[in-house]
This record gives sequence, C-alpha cells and structure tokens, in this order.
Amino acid sequence: MPGLHPIEWLDSMKTLTFSPFGYLLGCLLTLALTGLACQQFSRPASQPVVIQEGTRFAQGSPTPTPILNPLIPPTRDPNLPYFTPTPDAPHPLPTPRSTTDEYTIQAGDTLNKIAAAFGVSYQMIAEANQLENPNLIDVGQILLI
Repeated sequence: MPGLHPIEWLDSMKTLTFSPFGYLLGCLLTLALTGLACQQFSRPASQPVVIQEGTRFAQGSPTPTPILNPLIPPTRDPNLPYFTPTPDAPHPLPTPRSTTDEYTIQAGDTLNKIAAAFGVSYQMIAEANQLENPNLIDVGQILLI
C-alpha cells in the first residue's frame, strides 16, 4: 500500500481475508511449482541407452525413453554380495527372585500398582496368594510378593 510505513503495511495485511479463488490459485501455483521441482531430467546424449527386449517407450519422445514400472523393483546385480545384518549376542535372562516379600494393602492400592512397584505381573501376585478374583482385595490384607 503506497504511503504506509512497512510496519503499518504488515499490520494491515493481518486483517486481509482470502477468497476461495485466491486459495485455489495458490494451490494450483503450489502444484505447478512442485511438478517443476520434481521433474526428472533425461540423461545426457553422450551416454548410451541400453534397450532390453520388451521395453516400452513414451510416445512422441525425441529419443527413446524407457517407461519404468514403479511397482516392480529393479533387478539386483547377481555379482554383488548379499549383505545380512549381524545378529546380537545372546542376552542373559534375569535370575528369578528367591525371596518373598510381604505387602500390606493400603487404601487406593490395586494389584497392578503393587505389581509395578515390585517389578512383577499382577497375575503372579494373584497366583502366589491364590486370589480367585484379583479385582477384590481388602485394605489390610497381606500379600506375598
């Protein structure tokens, strides 16, 4: 806007609303620029093109340009070695607990919270204490962990 200080001009731009036409024009411009940026350039004429049997070519191209199918992976060179990942060394298993702990249930406790605090599963606590229903525990009840 003529006659406005640059800061005033920026402030006036904040209040502009864009029309659907302007939005559509911006989207089309973005797509066009993206298409130009992603365009594949052909190889220089000095490099020979090896044509295999069954290769299709784009119509109207000045030089034969093979059409590659993106769904078929390129053929692997049989002279190259196969690379496989190196397996990890075996990891030792943790030793099972040899001692049992006692825990007195307090208000707000659940078997999941207790199991997480001791590093075991709630099923192991329920099995060790012969709980028929692990959802029913009482305050003051003593559990073997």
